[in-house]
This record gives sequence, structure tokens and C-alpha cells, in this order.
Amino acid sequence: MTSLLPVELAVKDPAIEETDEWHMPTFAFHDLDYIPSGYGGILAPYIETGPGTMRAAATLMHLNLTPAPATQQVICDLGCGDGEFLIGLLSHLNSPLPLLPVSGFGIDYNASLIATASLNAITAGATAHWLTYDFNLDEHDLFSQIENRRVTHVFVYLVPKQLALNTVRKLLERLWGSGVVICCHKFQPEYLVATRTDILMDLVVYER
Repeated sequence: MTSLLPVELAVKDPAIEETDEWHMPTFAFHDLDYIPSGYGGILAPYIETGPGTMRAAATLMHLNLTPAPATQQVICDLGCGDGEFLIGLLSHLNSPLPLLPVSGFGIDYNASLIATASLNAITAGATAHWLTYDFNLDEHDLFSQIENRRVTHVFVYLVPKQLALNTVRKLLERLWGSGVVICCHKFQPEYLVATRTDILMDLVVYER
């Protein structure tokens, strides 16, 4: 399990690259004071999101409206891992196949997981694009890449310290401001005002 860092950290020289016990470079997602569920991997915690949460999120985001919307809906899973949640959500929304099938865009920092997600999507027959990206650094403007994919909804399951990162905050605020529907599971960003909630499933939607 990942060795967690304390909440309060001393200011460090940014020119000195830190490594963990596996001699892997550390980054912001290591700076967690706890892992809420699942287990810790080398780079970040794994948090399982079940099918019940998936269906509830679809309902709360108004993704399964009847009749279907006039424009295609594209769902982004920020921190998608192996793509299991996004692929399952697409399967749920596209069965039976609507006039405008819902597509997906999965983003994760781990290239190996993104490769697995791509294979899983092919096996499941899901239409999704996948991107390896470190949104802690956001060196190539992730907002523009999400915008170019015409994303309409974003699902987020990040712990409080991740949500508080400046890069994540700016990204979510820009997405919200552009009209993208954001759904957070379990942990909510303090800088956005909730529009709809599902208390039982611990989901909150932010919609402009």
C-alpha cells in the first residue's frame, strides 16, 4: 500500500525530485492523508465505484432522459483507471441503442491503465477515447482537450486533497462555467454550488 504523507508538509525545493519507496517520482496525488476505500496503488488510491452508483449518477446527471437530447452526449471520466466505470455507464445508457449513442472520454495519468481501458472498451463494444494525462501539472491545457471532444458531462471521484489542487479547481470551474454538467461522488468541491443531490448514493451534480 502507498506510504501516505502527513497533512502538513514542509516547503521543498521544486528542483529536487522526490521519490517514494519504489523509487518512483511522487506527485500531488501522493499527498493524501487517508485512502477512503479500496486499496492504494503505487501512484494513487484505487476507489471502486459500483453499478448502483453508476445508474444513480446517470439519473442525477439527466443522461437517461426520454426523449433523447437533440445533441450527442459525451461523458468524461476524470481519473478513469481501467475504464470499468465509464464503459459500464456507456453500456447502460446505450442499451437499447438510442438515435444518438452516448460516447465517452476517459482520462488517467497511468498509461498502462489507459491501454487496458482501450482494450476493455473494444471488447465491450463501447465508443470511447482515452487520454494519458497528468492533470496535476496540466502542461497542455486539459480543458481545451475536453472541450475539443465536445464533452457534455464529467464524472469525478477524487478525494478532498485532489479536489483542492489548483489545477483541478481551475479545470472544474472552467468546465462548469462552459456549461458542462459535473457529477461528484462521495467528496464534493467546496468551490462549486450543488444543483442536485442524491443523498443515498452520495452523489452531487453541479450544473450552470
